[in-house]
Amino acid sequence: MLLLGGVHQLWGALVGSALLVWGGAELGQGLDYWRGVLGLVIMAVMVLSPSGVLGGLQGLWRRRSA
Repeated sequence: MLLLGGVHQLWGALVGSALLVWGGAELGQGLDYWRGVLGLVIMAVMVLSPSGVLGGLQGLWRRRSA
């Protein structure tokens, strides 16, 4: 959950937990292999944004406002 939300962010655990629960609920409705898809999404977030979702959003916000 921390890896998904962001380790260096105060709200990282909360955002990671919310995304994990929401993603599991949404993917579980229509896919038989939803755990595998959710695992791939988590790995993609770890590779593309090592600082987590919140860190990635902060980086985008800084680039946009600069």
